[in-house]
Amino acid sequence: MKRCMVAAALSLSFAWPLSAVASKDLPRAEVDSMLNVWKVRCSDLAAAENQPSLEEKCRASVRQDLVEVANLSDDPTVSDQIWNLCRAESGYSRTGDFHAWASCMRVAKTRPGLGQN
Repeated sequence: MKRCMVAAALSLSFAWPLSAVASKDLPRAEVDSMLNVWKVRCSDLAAAENQPSLEEKCRASVRQDLVEVANLSDDPTVSDQIWNLCRAESGYSRTGDFHAWASCMRVAKTRPGLGQN
């Protein structure tokens, strides 16, 4: 049984409610690791721009993108094949870019028959 721990990771790492639970494979340890990377990136961005409020805006954007990935994982029109293909093609495993991953899945959903199991 594939169950994601996105909700638990969000609640621990980004103080997010336990409402989003994805059904496709996204291990909690991986999500925690990526969120920790984004914490540092957002902090560095705010420091570099000398705008402390930018850190929370950055983190909010990451939360929004991760929730979208979690929601798409529960979408029956997103096949396992598209899930995995978009994960690879977006470079998620190297960059932790939830936004690019979700964008790929959104585009794939508009192409009927693409990635059918």
